[in-house]
Amino acid sequence: MSDAKDAGLTIRNPIGHGAIRKIRFFGLRVDETGGDGVEIGTGADKGQTADIGLYDLSVVQAGKAALR
Repeated sequence: MSDAKDAGLTIRNPIGHGAIRKIRFFGLRVDETGGDGVEIGTGADKGQTADIGLYDLSVVQAGKAALR
């Protein structure tokens, strides 16, 4: 397992005056991470994160959740 403790891919919005939206991923693959495979939004986000599409997501090995 990887020593990385962070997510393989993190999508967040720390800026409170806009939104991150309408993002599409096709054939996304996360091979190995010590944390979550894909993390969308966090409790510290100030702005909106919405309408994220994941098509054919593969998380081979994650230390925590595959998708959070």
